[in-house]
Amino acid sequence: LAEAAALAALGPGARITAPRVTSQDGMATAAIAEGDPA
Repeated sequence: LAEAAALAALGPGARITAPRVTSQDGMATAAIAEGDPA
């Protein structure tokens, strides 16, 4: 879900730039994407 949220925030043409990061307890994840949010 982290990847989908990162891509949706930036719109078409966005891309994931780093692997997903998961907290030690597995309760949170993060994904980094880049693109033009216009």
